[in-house]
Amino acid sequence: MLPAGSGQLACAISTFQWIVDGKPQAPSSGMQTYYCFDLPTLALRMVHSESVTTEFNRIVKTQGRYLAQEMTVSIGKVNVFSVSVEKIEGISSTNAALTPASDAVPVLETVSQPSGDQVATGLVKKTQPVYPITAKSSHIQGTVVLAATIGKDGKIRDLEVLASPASILTASALDAVKRWEYKPHLLNGAPVEVDTLVNVIFSLSP
Repeated sequence: MLPAGSGQLACAISTFQWIVDGKPQAPSSGMQTYYCFDLPTLALRMVHSESVTTEFNRIVKTQGRYLAQEMTVSIGKVNVFSVSVEKIEGISSTNAALTPASDAVPVLETVSQPSGDQVATGLVKKTQPVYPITAKSSHIQGTVVLAATIGKDGKIRDLEVLASPASILTASALDAVKRWEYKPHLLNGAPVEVDTLVNVIFSLSP
């Protein structure tokens, strides 16, 4: 599907690729995102990910920037959302709405998202995964990579499997990690939810 009146487009593909134990995994064909641009202007015309397509039409140039006066979102062949702008007016750099108050003071505040290692240090309850006997006898080993959301109470709220060497190890990892509990992460003194990656390693080495 191409945007209405698109002419010639140039498209780039973004693909997620997870790294497990330092080794790149096979790119996931189901997690590709396509970005298509109008060649003469390089204005973004379409974004497609899985079955969702967003089109940007009626491109106009104002104050040195290209803007879309119409945006349409479709799932498959069904149009689920559209919005349009009928009039665009330039904004003067001397517009009072863009002028800070005379007593305004710039404030720089940095909020960092904790990494998996930082979150792991707050682990207060850990259920050790059971290495299935069937997996051991079949010499199945490797790392199960899970994406986890840790709630404000420190308990695991969501788990998603990102990579796994075998389904039998996946089930064991999920069963254990869902019982883990962390010390709640605080931001400005208040508990907040955080996302992290959990690596559950199954190794036959002693």
